[in-house]
Amino acid sequence: WKVHRTDNYEESAELIVGICKDHNAKSVLRSAHSVLTDIPIDRALAASGTVLEVTEHSSQSSNRHIEKSKAAAFNADVGITGVDYAIAETGTVVLHPRAGVSRLLSLAPPTHIAVLRPGDVLASLDELFAIQRDDFLNGKLQGSMNLISGPSKTADIEGTTVTGIHGPLEVHLIVIENNKY
Repeated sequence: WKVHRTDNYEESAELIVGICKDHNAKSVLRSAHSVLTDIPIDRALAASGTVLEVTEHSSQSSNRHIEKSKAAAFNADVGITGVDYAIAETGTVVLHPRAGVSRLLSLAPPTHIAVLRPGDVLASLDELFAIQRDDFLNGKLQGSMNLISGPSKTADIEGTTVTGIHGPLEVHLIVIENNKY
């Protein structure tokens, strides 16, 4: 992870624009996480000339719409998501795919930016799984979840470590530290 700390939403937007500029991003996709709605990303990226698209598909979307969304994710330069939780113990962020939150945004583009509020942090995986258990018992369990602990790495081929084979080459975590929202 490349971890960045900001004090407020405006500073977070500036940082996101800077990361996108550093990667010469022309196409950026973002999820519909509420934290990203609060940050003025859309306006800031538009002012920098970057094309931003917000994911909107759901389980009710047509196959054609889903295929179009997949193609957009694989053609995007940067994917931006909020997080549902972060695990302090492991440095992991958790995404629950759902309407407006596609896991492809964290996997397909070569750069992933995750944005986190301090209230989203859990101490351990045990705490995450306790929440999952309660959700299951109360009939609120969401389908799958993605646990992301940094850029994709593998050493499958001749024991040589390669980054970005099964996911992004670079991942950024923006932590909005203060309550100056």
